[in-house]
Amino acid sequence: MARRTILPVWKSHYRVQGLDADLMSLAKVSALCNYFQESAGQHADHLGVEYAALLSKGMVWILSRLRIQIEAYPILGEEIVLETWPAGIDGLFA
Repeated sequence: MARRTILPVWKSHYRVQGLDADLMSLAKVSALCNYFQESAGQHADHLGVEYAALLSKGMVWILSRLRIQIEAYPILGEEIVLETWPAGIDGLFA
């Protein structure tokens, strides 16, 4: 059986679609937050703490904080790369 590599930093690639852009063809902040939520879910699955497994134990995880660094604002049709990582545990927060 092959050993799986655990990635502490998860990278996801998205392309800004029409519904995710405003009238100026710039990605909406709400769309970027949705991309991060999706990426965090994928990373949680990869780390073995997917929603269904936690729910069966009476637990869940939520994305409670975002720190977004935008180097150049994404435009319609542009591919963006998001990185997510767990930040440690602080009481109820990870």
